[in-house]
Amino acid sequence: MDEKTLYVDLGTLKSKITTLTKLQRSIEDVQNTLHTLAGDAGRFWDGSAYEVFSRNQKSLNKDLSKLKDEVSQSCEKLTQAVATYEKVEKSVETVVEDLSTADIF
Repeated sequence: MDEKTLYVDLGTLKSKITTLTKLQRSIEDVQNTLHTLAGDAGRFWDGSAYEVFSRNQKSLNKDLSKLKDEVSQSCEKLTQAVATYEKVEKSVETVVEDLSTADIF
């Protein structure tokens, strides 16, 4: 049976969670800005130009919502993975601490 080793750097994973959380907030900020711009666009454009802008803005907002959802899901899954790993690691530490040293030598 081949041995497999899993190397986990919890600091790096937790840093990625923070980065994903910041990215999610940034996407929300962009969406809010687009919403504000869309409300003001009617003062500058009308007719077909406004319709094209509005259609493109809605499409962009839809794409941003999808991206935000995917980032959120990735963040949640990574958070769950870190929590699971920490739980297993603690369990292993407890088992190792409970091992008898009487039979080692």
